Amino acid sequence: MSRGATLVSLRANATPDSDTHGQVVFSATWDKPIAMNWIDPKHLELTCSSCTTKDVTFEVVKTGEVLISYDSNLRVQ
Repeated sequence: MSRGATLVSLRANATPDSDTHGQVVFSATWDKPIAMNWIDPKHLELTCSSCTTKDVTFEVVKTGEVLISYDSNLRVQ
């Protein structure tokens, strides 16, 4: 049996749900509550108060024109 995972993906508004699940930009082990906050149309901030850096398995800081920032609990060290 595998561990659970939390994934965050971005998908353009113009792309229908049935066409794609979007680009995965973040992954963490187990089920984690990730808060997402759009700072502006091209800057997304992700936070997780219950995460540690050891939980993070994958993160992207830019996809297309969107910059992604992470709180200190989520930054890969």
